[in-house]
Amino acid sequence: MATIMVLDDDRALLDMMEDTLGVLGYEVVAFADPVQAWTVLVDVGSPVPDLLISDVMMPGIDGLTLTRRLMEDERLRSLKVLIVTAKPQLDEMFKEVPNVVGFIPKPFKIDLFRDTVAAALAKT
Repeated sequence: MATIMVLDDDRALLDMMEDTLGVLGYEVVAFADPVQAWTVLVDVGSPVPDLLISDVMMPGIDGLTLTRRLMEDERLRSLKVLIVTAKPQLDEMFKEVPNVVGFIPKPFKIDLFRDTVAAALAKT
């Protein structure tokens, strides 16, 4: 089963996403701190997850900066990113970032979350 990194500074939402993905059988690595998540991602000893689910508005490193940094790292360039945001108008900012494979507007229903994650993982 796929490994998914989940990144959101809203601890309640992070826990819900982590629990939901775990029940679905995914291996989940969850972070509330984007700087800590970035440190793990760039560690060459850490495996690259199959999908990164990231909030946009976070302290330290925002979601747009994070996705752009992924594109600059040869090892992480192909990492698929699913954006979770309470500001759906921000999706325009990500249209130029090729590794962003989808968006989930907050708040969302579990069924939408599950289906969007499955669709993102299926994209090549």
